[in-house]
Amino acid sequence: MEQVSFTTADVLNRMVAMVVGNFQSAIAGFVVLTGLGIASDLLPEAAGVGLSFASAAAGVYFQTSATKAALANASVIVPIDMKVGSFVSVFLVSLVTSAGILAGALLLFIPAFILAARWSIAVPVVVTTDQGVMAAISKSWHLTKAHTLPIMGAIIIVSLPLIIAIGLAIVDATNGISMIGTPLGSTMLQVAISLSTVAAWYLAVAIYEQVNGNSETLSEIFA
Repeated sequence: MEQVSFTTADVLNRMVAMVVGNFQSAIAGFVVLTGLGIASDLLPEAAGVGLSFASAAAGVYFQTSATKAALANASVIVPIDMKVGSFVSVFLVSLVTSAGILAGALLLFIPAFILAARWSIAVPVVVTTDQGVMAAISKSWHLTKAHTLPIMGAIIIVSLPLIIAIGLAIVDATNGISMIGTPLGSTMLQVAISLSTVAAWYLAVAIYEQVNGNSETLSEIFA
């Protein structure tokens, strides 16, 4: 396959077009994840734990559905049947990569963003090929090798709402203020998390399309 170069702006432009082309699905995922997140923060701990699991399951469902729809709109061949295995695979890939990225974040933020860039298309790989978890992660690592910097730039920009929210939460905790525990604080935090999360789903598809050398223009894809 001919190596194709692209910039952070190229990826972000495609991501925006994919969100616009799948607006209803994107909004549905955002609203459900935000609502479940707020409820899990504000309800008693026993109920909050159950809602956290529900939020995780909803996230896997919407991520899988959003990825399939965006890939289909981008003229990428995807499996017609959405089997249970697809959801399980997406969940496992997300779990493994998130754990690795979190470990990187505990060291320094740069390793976390590098890992996020190299593993960014593991979910689209699973959705389109039904490969095993480690095989999908390995393929993502290989395909993104030559594009780490522009992908990192896109991930950092998409993660800004989450980064700002985390920063405010840290300042909140340091000053002994409990804004996050209030309805307003919880809503602001969950909106930021959901914005970055949903955008990341479509960013992954945009990156997948770019590393595979798709030369179609945005107008061709979403006409």
